[in-house]
Amino acid sequence: MNIKRQSQEELEREVEELVSRAQSNHRLGESYIIESNAKLIHSNARVEGSIQNLIKQLKAFNEQSDKQTRKMVSLTWVIAGLTALMFAGLVVQIVISLR
Repeated sequence: MNIKRQSQEELEREVEELVSRAQSNHRLGESYIIESNAKLIHSNARVEGSIQNLIKQLKAFNEQSDKQTRKMVSLTWVIAGLTALMFAGLVVQIVISLR
């Protein structure tokens, strides 16, 4: 199933076109159907806009999360290095005390 994504402006233009058709149509049944479709498309346009906003926010969150992850990995290596230095210092102290 291939769904064509429309921009919010395109969807709003389509809604306006359907509303104008509904207003110019004098038959009640067709007018009701056209107005219902217009409302549905308008609702879909709002949902599509919300989805696009959420996608942008998720991308921004992922970028920030990646930065934080890289910093945490760097800090972990720093801690490992300091631990190795402390161990080396301990070994030196033991060697000195045994002499």
